[in-house]
Amino acid sequence: MPNFSQARQNMICCQLKTWGILDSALLNLMSHTQREKFVPKAYEHLAYADTELPILQDQKMLPPKTLARAIQALEIKPTDHILEIGSGSGYSTLLLSRLAHKLTSIEIRPELFALTKKNLEAFAPHNIELILANGALGHPDNPDKVFDKILITASYAECIPAALIHQLNLGGKLFAFVGHAPVQQAILLSKLQNNTVIQESLFETMVMPLIDAPIDPRFHF
Repeated sequence: MPNFSQARQNMICCQLKTWGILDSALLNLMSHTQREKFVPKAYEHLAYADTELPILQDQKMLPPKTLARAIQALEIKPTDHILEIGSGSGYSTLLLSRLAHKLTSIEIRPELFALTKKNLEAFAPHNIELILANGALGHPDNPDKVFDKILITASYAECIPAALIHQLNLGGKLFAFVGHAPVQQAILLSKLQNNTVIQESLFETMVMPLIDAPIDPRFHF
């Protein structure tokens, strides 16, 4: 049986901190959250490795440090309502829910939606709304609903859709991956109080494409 507690501490020290992830609340949360509960049994021994891990079909979990860098960039507050697009197996969903007031998480694949629900049951989160739908353009039933923070766990090929940016609250932040192989950009958008949107490219990476993501260069930031 792997020593998961030690593996978590190694992840914190050797992956997260060395990559500039220093937010104490996030580090504490990830040092106590059992990622091994969210990976297939065959990959338990790699639960804290610096690599993508397959979950169901062709989908993969983000490496821990990539996810941590994204969450840190959002500067989540305890009063925030977060929108997550791509629940995966529920690990990122749980982390976000424990940092924010409320989390709405949208997953397009029924099998992953069911897996997330099952995995989260043991942790009894009280502030998560799970939606089975296509979230590539944001909340599917309420396009005018706004969120304080938005995290997309997969990539857009060309751009971040304007419809999604529309759902970002004033003063809010959105994190997404944009681009084609072999290199994508990790993008942070901030919407200022005057409704101006500014963009930062934080690092280069390569992650799974978002299913049914639109391609519309008119809205390329």
